[in-house]
Amino acid sequence: MTNEIRQDTETTNLNSPHSNIIELGMIVTDPNLYIIDKFEVNSRLDRTTLLSPSALNVHKKGISEIEAAAYSQYEFTLLIHEKMQQHHPGIYLGYNFLGFDYKMLQHGFYRNLLPSYSAQQFRDGSASRVADSMYLYNLAVRVGKGLERPDNYNPGKAARLTELAAASGVNIEKAHSALGDAMMDLELGRKLKESEPEIYEILHTHSQKRHVDRLVRTNGPLIWMDMQWGGCNIRFVTFIAQNPDRATELYVADLGNEPGKNFKSQGKVIDNSGKERKIHKIKTNAFPMIFPLDDPRITSLVGPDASNYESQANLLQQDAEFENNILDTMLKIQNSYPQRERLEERLYEGFPSNSDLTLMAQFHEVEPSRKRKVLGQISDERYRKMGLRLIYNEWPELLTSQERLAFDKAVYSRLNTREEVPWMTIPSALEEIEAKRASLSEKDGKLFDEYKAHLLRLKALKLAA
Repeated sequence: MTNEIRQDTETTNLNSPHSNIIELGMIVTDPNLYIIDKFEVNSRLDRTTLLSPSALNVHKKGISEIEAAAYSQYEFTLLIHEKMQQHHPGIYLGYNFLGFDYKMLQHGFYRNLLPSYSAQQFRDGSASRVADSMYLYNLAVRVGKGLERPDNYNPGKAARLTELAAASGVNIEKAHSALGDAMMDLELGRKLKESEPEIYEILHTHSQKRHVDRLVRTNGPLIWMDMQWGGCNIRFVTFIAQNPDRATELYVADLGNEPGKNFKSQGKVIDNSGKERKIHKIKTNAFPMIFPLDDPRITSLVGPDASNYESQANLLQQDAEFENNILDTMLKIQNSYPQRERLEERLYEGFPSNSDLTLMAQFHEVEPSRKRKVLGQISDERYRKMGLRLIYNEWPELLTSQERLAFDKAVYSRLNTREEVPWMTIPSALEEIEAKRASLSEKDGKLFDEYKAHLLRLKALKLAA
């Protein structure tokens, strides 16, 4: 059995390419959920990033507390990366981990010249796995096994961590601290494992790509609890084809779905009977909650139409034209996404080469005076540009005066722009503070006032000639 590594983050905003992680909590347990290691670390902001007032209102970390942290973003990210290496192999998870924390970690690694899939890639070439306890716990609640349903429970929407914890008697006093949320997640896991071990075992089976791939390719009808876009909807689907460009992406056709505003699909294709079928993409490396209809753990979700789904699945499996149309439609959608122009948003353009990974590792190991030379040998221009930004943030003395001034001007423009941009700016932060200030408690109001004063000081800074 594999160790479990629960992680939770507190961040400057929700937009992972343009956010900083300011706190990470990590709890490592053995397969019996006994704690092996517990780790929490905080960070300062880099020069290009501001704190969202909405995030401040959630985690209550004032700007003076953030700026007093012992580590810069670079030092913080290196420390996290090293910790993850220490506890390999394992299953990395958390509540909404795949939808939020994992993306934040990926982008943090990318900005700091580290392998951006470090939860899965390790120095010896072996791999760990990823999962999401939000999927597992909401499945348990949906089938009524192991965890209590929260008040005002909505089966079509994923419950919040604090709602599930409170309903099951788990202490929520330290909610919205990274380590506190990781501990809440662990306590819920312990309750589920103790009362319904067969449900908890899904964590270990469905985090394995090969297991999910085999399961989906059964060619029969499947039941899938779709957790995309904040929903928690039951889909009856059947496997049709694999993405020829990405082995971990499988296309399934919808056999019938729950009505509701959360219903979405990646595409639509007409089958040979003239019926429009919604098409979904299942990622085998994304811990999908998908099962055969006869799995005893989820039989309460199947309903009376199982035989109908069986016949539909058989018909679609024999429709070669339908399969070809699905591949054509989905690949057109895949190829229609525009290329990202902003450097921060270009993580998913491709993996760095092995030679670049070696040079990136050297970049971290050599003394500062040699870092620019190593950086110049990296072939991927994304990482060369990211490396220069890193030098500006960590070792500005390595830049010429003209280079420093160019970076200063770019950062000043970035933070003070009034254009609509995906990152937090000084004008938008000040507007948000004014909009929220009157409704805050006295304690929270002081945090906002402190941050407003900080923003006004940044706004008043003048660039050197």
